[in-house]
Amino acid sequence: ALARDGFGGAAAALGAELAALEATPCCHCMLRHMLESMLRVATLAPVHAARAEEAGMRSTAGLSRLLLRLHLLALSDAAKLDVLAAPIQARGIPILCQDVPPIPPG
Repeated sequence: ALARDGFGGAAAALGAELAALEATPCCHCMLRHMLESMLRVATLAPVHAARAEEAGMRSTAGLSRLLLRLHLLALSDAAKLDVLAAPIQARGIPILCQDVPPIPPG
């Protein structure tokens, strides 16, 4: 979505993925955390790029794209943590879900 539709497209795709996770609020906590972080990066990237341009600086868009790619690399490990945490969570211990804060989109 980022390559095809830019930061706005990435934000829309991430929002859709997060909406799909709403049905299971006590599961997939690390994946949700990473997706929320990615949504924040995609949402704020144009804001940061505009501020850099106003300040006469080089665009920050490349840095934001790199940060999103790094998040993508971490998604499989986040999902693995969720799988490991699931049996513990099923027994009423909210590990991961209470260990990471929600991240607002912007």
